[in-house]
Amino acid sequence: MSGGDSTTALVLEGELSIRTAAQVHDQLQQAWAEGQHILDLSRVEAADSAGIQLLVAADKTLMAEGRRLQISGASAPVKDLLALYGLTPRFLAAAA
Repeated sequence: MSGGDSTTALVLEGELSIRTAAQVHDQLQQAWAEGQHILDLSRVEAADSAGIQLLVAADKTLMAEGRRLQISGASAPVKDLLALYGLTPRFLAAAA
């Protein structure tokens, strides 16, 4: 994870999947507690629907606090899944 202010991104690497969901959830909770809400997913090599569900849940949590999840970069697997589920405008519109 990158630094602790809200302008730095939490960098996720490897998988964003059912296998890593609990670990990523914990990383996200720590980041939100530190005021971060930007994710860099450019180093994610594999993703599945559980990973996308985690992003949606994180965004809903932040929205309840008056913030939004921002993705500063997304790998091809992440972009493909976001497109498949119709979530590209929700997560990547600002990064495009």
